[in-house]
Amino acid sequence: MPAARAGQARGDRERLRARADRRRGRGRRGSRGRPVHRGHPRPARPAPGGGLTRDRPGIQHQPRGPRLRRNRAAGRDRGGADRAVLRLNAPRLRPARPLGRLPGSLHLRLRGGRGAHVPAGVPRRAQCPPRRAGPPRALRPSPRCGFPEGQLPARPRPGRAGAGPQLLPRRGPPEPDRGAEGSPAAGPPRGPGRGPRGVAQAPGNGAPCRRPRPLPLLGARRPDRRLPRGGPRQDPHPGPDPREAAARGRRDGGHRAGVRARRRPIALAGRGEGGVNRPQRSRAGRTLPGRPRPRRTVTVIGGGISGLATAGLLARDGHAVQLLEKNEVLGGRAGRWEAEGFRFDTGPSWYLMPEVIDHWFRLMGSSAPDELRLERLDPGYRVFFEAHEDPVDIPASREGAVALFDSLDRGSGAALARYLEEAEDAYGVALERFLYDDFSSLRGLAHPDVLRRGSRLAALLAQSLHTRVSRRFADRRERQILGYPAVFLGTTPYRAPALYQLMSHLDLTQGVLYPHGGFAALVDAMERLARSAGVQIRTGARATRILTGPAPGGPRVEGVAWTDAEGREHRTGASVVVGAADLHHLETELLPAELRTHPERAWDRRDPGPGAVLACLGVRGTLPELAHHSLFFARDWRDNFARIGAGVTPAETTSIYVSRTSATDGGVAPAGDESLFVLVPSAAAPDWGRGGIGGAGAVAVEEVADRAIQQISAWARIPDLAERVVLRRTFGPADFEHDVNAWRGGALGLAHTLRQSAFLRPGNASRTVSGLLYAGASVRPGIGVPMCLISAELVLKRVRGERRPGPVGPPLVALRGQAAAGTAARGAALADAARAEGVAWPT
Repeated sequence: MPAARAGQARGDRERLRARADRRRGRGRRGSRGRPVHRGHPRPARPAPGGGLTRDRPGIQHQPRGPRLRRNRAAGRDRGGADRAVLRLNAPRLRPARPLGRLPGSLHLRLRGGRGAHVPAGVPRRAQCPPRRAGPPRALRPSPRCGFPEGQLPARPRPGRAGAGPQLLPRRGPPEPDRGAEGSPAAGPPRGPGRGPRGVAQAPGNGAPCRRPRPLPLLGARRPDRRLPRGGPRQDPHPGPDPREAAARGRRDGGHRAGVRARRRPIALAGRGEGGVNRPQRSRAGRTLPGRPRPRRTVTVIGGGISGLATAGLLARDGHAVQLLEKNEVLGGRAGRWEAEGFRFDTGPSWYLMPEVIDHWFRLMGSSAPDELRLERLDPGYRVFFEAHEDPVDIPASREGAVALFDSLDRGSGAALARYLEEAEDAYGVALERFLYDDFSSLRGLAHPDVLRRGSRLAALLAQSLHTRVSRRFADRRERQILGYPAVFLGTTPYRAPALYQLMSHLDLTQGVLYPHGGFAALVDAMERLARSAGVQIRTGARATRILTGPAPGGPRVEGVAWTDAEGREHRTGASVVVGAADLHHLETELLPAELRTHPERAWDRRDPGPGAVLACLGVRGTLPELAHHSLFFARDWRDNFARIGAGVTPAETTSIYVSRTSATDGGVAPAGDESLFVLVPSAAAPDWGRGGIGGAGAVAVEEVADRAIQQISAWARIPDLAERVVLRRTFGPADFEHDVNAWRGGALGLAHTLRQSAFLRPGNASRTVSGLLYAGASVRPGIGVPMCLISAELVLKRVRGERRPGPVGPPLVALRGQAAAGTAARGAALADAARAEGVAWPT
């Protein structure tokens, strides 16, 4: 054997032995306690037959033995060809055979793990033809140099079965996107040296890499995938040339980064253009903070707030993302409608938790003030009480709220100040320890901040919000002001835990903002940033089935089947599928019964939250009697909320919410006219029917809308309101079921009761299908635009494999305590937050 090949074989054996030592946890010492030399191989002595052997544990060939004789006697030798068993870390070595006379088939016997699934081809490098000089040729499966990778079993994912998506471990920072020469995506070239976190840089290569890893077998080359029949298929993902990557892998001694570029999910053939529907890779020039995962192909089902937020973050993180939305307009529950010069938001209208919304924009490389024109409302909202003639304006500061409560009930201002301090503390703990935690591990509950407040948190969870408020405030109007925010959470103050008193911190301390253009402007800004990050958005695409297949550890997603607006069927391959639609619809309509995490019997015990009857009204003339946000509170709340839970039609006098966006934004209505959005909380009852234009909706829906208009007219002293309405459209519970696949027609999502909060709420990952994740109002952390944005970050952390609580990237600074000393203190707090985050905060 030539000396060069003998040295190469010796080095291969040494690396294989070192890897086995590391897997068995022997550190830097061998199985017999002898030091292991990692850097240089020890001198070997000649063995009988011309091979190499050593006195210490290492690689052992056993061409004969009792097992071989038993196999031959049982006829399991398949032709009687010589077989050999390669054992690692055997107690003693036997004389090795020359490398040129290796048997016809060679097997690895390992103790499990990835090493048992590497290509097991016989590395007869001594018999391979010599390489020619020049550029490296493409790796092809060779009968001498290994077997096709497609014939090998899939490598198991780390982790146990049924533990959510099993993701590959990190391999360091991914290779940057290779764009055209001089393009921002290409980035400046990086020379040799050390990369981030001490990662080595390959000479002459700009991609960061780790220390070269040994080949799976002695001198074996990793074979490439075979091309499909019919010629090569063009890869839509821009990336490094596979030949160049393979050559770099060989030069680096088998470094896995050289072959990772070829390991991409295979899209399933469909009936779309070209037969394959695969999203494009992100074109963003900068990725999110942290160490991203290897690039994956992701399909997001649902184009609402959570779907857009998830797709944008994953694309920003370097993944190839496609979003499917069944409607022609994005937004989901954050809908819109426009007619005759009037524009309406048919979904959320309270801009709360501005730091959470701004944090998502900063992760996308922008900020909320850069994308939206925000205006602080003062007064925050106006409240009309039954049996009280004069409405109450809620100030936009804490000191104003304290003075207001003192005017309603002398001495209650001090009680409100203490109540708001507790609400601020609860909000800070929830933001730092609960909201940005998917509770895949309960270790976050053992944090000192949580343990110090253990008794207080237990007391807040043990009583309802109504009970806590009633013990401190005697005036009915004050109780309703502090208890109504529970409706924003899809429940009632009688069922919401007292921990949700933190909602009062949002509207009475932080104040209420309004984005000009409504929440439609927020959706448009999110769509713009998602597209710029590389998200491929398909509207009119209805998902019909989540495709799964067998994999080690249990079923795993393979793609999504969907139909376009023309009814044509398509299939898109994906390694990760994110369901950002209603959870009940995703599991009962798109998955078979045996793969559902939440069976039908589990939904029978859940609360879908309230439904709603909506009315969009275009009114001639101005309505100064109404503020931007106006609330109408009935006197008997127990009967009001009991009717919602029982599925009964609302009473003649009920609680109503009215949004007059034209009071702040003149572009939502013709000059001199008003745009009103009316919401009547009602039962989640799809059998009531759908709404319509001009009173053409279902009878039950139109009757509720008529009574609401009459009540607003009487309480706000606008006697001719009904006659001034020139445009009208209503929405019923069946519209929510049809338009957004809402379970039982719920207007918001699963109610935030004690059994449906925090870690008791449905999780963000399927327990039965690996690679299937969930986002939106049906899962953690909950209902509302900020909660949906947080759920998108939880999905991002799932894909990355991160389990620590807290937001992605820089720490999120809550707006806390800035209103205690007036406008100057509020401005100073905003400036401090801006300096901490490095961006401008909304004012």
